Amino acid sequence: MEVKGEKPVLKIRARLRKGDEVRFISHLDLTRTMERAVRRAGLPVAFSQGFHPHPRISFGPALATGITSDAEYLDFELSGPLSVEDFISCLNSQLPPGLEILEARAIPLQAESLTRIIDAALYWLYLRKEDLLSPERLKQAEQQGPFLDLWFEEANGGFRLGVLVSTKGEGAIKAGEILPLLRRTGALKEDAVPLKIHRVGQFVMKDGKALSPLEYEDELLSPPKGGDGRTFRSPRRPESASPREACKGAINHVERDHSQRYCRRNSSCSHGRRSPC
Repeated sequence: MEVKGEKPVLKIRARLRKGDEVRFISHLDLTRTMERAVRRAGLPVAFSQGFHPHPRISFGPALATGITSDAEYLDFELSGPLSVEDFISCLNSQLPPGLEILEARAIPLQAESLTRIIDAALYWLYLRKEDLLSPERLKQAEQQGPFLDLWFEEANGGFRLGVLVSTKGEGAIKAGEILPLLRRTGALKEDAVPLKIHRVGQFVMKDGKALSPLEYEDELLSPPKGGDGRTFRSPRRPESASPREACKGAINHVERDHSQRYCRRNSSCSHGRRSPC
């Protein structure tokens, strides 16, 4: 039987953490996990029309299996009113360890999709100190290579590379392509393998600035109907920030998230659900 879809009255954009506990689940499994968590939390998510209705949840660019992230973005279309605080609390109480909504805000229903607006991503690549052959060639790759930005710093007895890449058009680079491109420059050993790859941020590049998908809506529009317009836990960066400064601001915000993370299992949900713990 064909089902008539529910008309959404509110859209919420959220930033999701995908930790080490779930880094090997696929994007399809992540989608199913999120749909089940929404159902268990009793959130008023709108459904599509047709013979096989689906909850109206839209993901940003998919993350490759094996990579962790503090910057996965999702849009949820709701068929009823709900505060952003309750949305975060209720959904987090039903997500498995390793998945957590870090921040969210109400956005206009007509807002552009995540896959349409996101055009850059920032990754940390963690490597052993002996994998670095030539810092000079790494600097040359920063200046002449296909990356939007590139830098490195010491971390945990080794070093980590901060790499900002384009995710659209002819210059698009996937996470798995970064290391082969750097090996060709002679900056890294041929057998260099990252200890870990972590997606720190996804951005909309606008006028020389790197804006998160949440900040992008702040730049474009006034507070939408159905929401109070506030972004909960959203980072703020100077208007004059360069792409590198903006990205490093995102890194600092992510590290602050880790140090201030609350215990999801002990939180209550005023929407009507409590954590099962």
